[in-house]
Amino acid sequence: MPYVPLVDSEIQSGEPISQSLVQKIKDNFEDHEARIAAGGGGGPSGALGEILNGSFEADGDADGVPDNFLVNYYPGGTGGFDTVDYVHGTRSWRFDLHGGANTGGGYLETDYIFANRFYFKPIWLAYKTSASSGVPRVQVVARCFNKTKGYIGEVIVWNTGTHLSGWNLVVIHNINSSYIDTEYVKLRIVGGAVDSVGVVGSVWFDALGVDGNGMQVTVSEAIVQPLVSISSSGWSNKGSVFNISIPEGRFQWLVVPVKVIGGAIAWDGPTEYHQADVRCYIDSVYSSVVSSPASDPVTGNCVLYIGGMSGAKQLRFQGKITDGHGTLDSPASFRKFYATNFRNVDHGAGTEADTYVKPTV
Repeated sequence: MPYVPLVDSEIQSGEPISQSLVQKIKDNFEDHEARIAAGGGGGPSGALGEILNGSFEADGDADGVPDNFLVNYYPGGTGGFDTVDYVHGTRSWRFDLHGGANTGGGYLETDYIFANRFYFKPIWLAYKTSASSGVPRVQVVARCFNKTKGYIGEVIVWNTGTHLSGWNLVVIHNINSSYIDTEYVKLRIVGGAVDSVGVVGSVWFDALGVDGNGMQVTVSEAIVQPLVSISSSGWSNKGSVFNISIPEGRFQWLVVPVKVIGGAIAWDGPTEYHQADVRCYIDSVYSSVVSSPASDPVTGNCVLYIGGMSGAKQLRFQGKITDGHGTLDSPASFRKFYATNFRNVDHGAGTEADTYVKPTV
């Protein structure tokens, strides 16, 4: 549970000790211990405090909202926990957009985070979008407060309407301070409802946090999967088997870019389109799925949890399609993959380059 201040009337001399007072004390101790464990409360000099419950796993009061977060919906927006589609823990948070100008979706907002006004550690998060109409916009907004937690201004530190298929891994670097009185920030994670064009779709968020340690490692083996056919109605192994070596260390995620093309069947009637799905796996651990709903190519990231793995491993691909034939390969511009602790991979606008602006807070 988040920190709850005690009021003077609860601790006056002669007043009985109530269950609610003891509960507050217990919750505050647990919040304090969690902040220490996470490196919060400011951390080392020049650091941005940690984000509690950044994987949205905890909902101690069972109110349907992640602990330590505020959830706000834009007009017509809905959302909730998603226990099926996630990249960390056992669930993510999903916003839904139902069409109409400037409607749908919403935002998650953190609790107060201690901030050094001269340096902000990188902000990292995982997100995914899916839409049948329009393109959802994703933003990260830093709302700044002074030492008395008075609001002094805000700025959009990341803003994109360009999305890869599947889960995107984002790190926002080089956040500079212009509000000299900033002592705290609240991060507002926006999914949708900032465009005049109506969108029908969803935006997922997971694994939100901050980090100052460079833990990106480029694994030496290249993943060059030649074009192969996908023709099975269920999951079956497709393509090559890659012998890879995962470095030892606190590396949690493997990011394997792939290109998928769905199937098109022309009978006597209208052309039928069939979705092709691709995933990869090591041992018995499977990645997220990249899908192409029709005969247009889709490039996306298979995100595979490799926590605890190291040394020689075999990486394999699987594919499936309901009918007809699809294809799987590795596009020429995506022949590297990364073993990482998830938070320091620079993927955002569809390239391996660092595409992020240097925003001012």
